[in-house]
Amino acid sequence: MLPKSTLEQWIVLKTVQEQGGFAQAAAQLNRSQSSVSYALQQLQERLGLPLLKIQGRKAELTEAGAILLAQVTPIITTYFELEMQAQSLRQG
Repeated sequence: MLPKSTLEQWIVLKTVQEQGGFAQAAAQLNRSQSSVSYALQQLQERLGLPLLKIQGRKAELTEAGAILLAQVTPIITTYFELEMQAQSLRQG
């Protein structure tokens, strides 16, 4: 069975949560706001759960979003550490 979500989608969700909104996350990720919105829409559709709720101009995690993001955050951290190790190995 293949995963329903991608690591990139979870990174987008984490960035939206950290930055407080789609526009800020888009700037941080160097992406368009529509691509951030699309990634999160796809993530929520594939999981069948709302992960974010919009309060005015701010995006906030739902209860399910907070639970799942807490579980995936160590995976995201490990992924970035893996890439840094690969870069270190490449540089000798």
